[in-house]
Amino acid sequence: MAATSDLSTALDFGKRLFDRLCGELLDINHVRAVVERLKPLARTFPEVRFCKGCVMPAVSDVAYQLLSERYGATSREVYHALRCEGFQNLAEFYTITETRPGFSGSPWNRDKQPFSKSGGRAGSGANPDFCIWYSQRGFLRVAGEVKYKPEVRRSTAAVSMVLDELRYYLAIKSCSHSEWGHDFGFGVAYCADGDQPRKAELVMDHWESDKIMLANFTAA
Repeated sequence: MAATSDLSTALDFGKRLFDRLCGELLDINHVRAVVERLKPLARTFPEVRFCKGCVMPAVSDVAYQLLSERYGATSREVYHALRCEGFQNLAEFYTITETRPGFSGSPWNRDKQPFSKSGGRAGSGANPDFCIWYSQRGFLRVAGEVKYKPEVRRSTAAVSMVLDELRYYLAIKSCSHSEWGHDFGFGVAYCADGDQPRKAELVMDHWESDKIMLANFTAA
């Protein structure tokens, strides 16, 4: 099924999600505390802890808020629309409620692609950090990617990597075993070195060409 998200819905989602992330992630001490507290759940992967403990709750909140307002979606419908890597233990990372549902499955497209997201390794699948596949009384279909860099204050490389990976996922148009097809991408690049508050920018430079928004958090 072709994805047909309304452009205004896509923009609204991205801007709401950026605002929510700004409300929670500008305090670097708070972010570090969450990432450290969750260390037993993914000891060697701070990016996983940041993604599942800091970003996925906001994605869930905003998806429910927007889809319930626009399309009358229920919490159960939003839950079924949300997919992320490692969805099975999300309840250990954040508190799941009716208005902040969990994620119901994996975004993994197991179909072999000609190239991997890094440009090599022919025959790999595709696995974004998260996806939203809502297509009932309306459409919201987004692929998401998150990068967390604890040892740098700014990183053009992280931004470029998020953009390249989202372009890769958006270019894949089908899947033989589950829903797929995304109208737009939302990326998060978070640099966590330094003690000063974070500065946040919603990068829209690639919206017209690629339908990608990116929340870039750097040291102020």
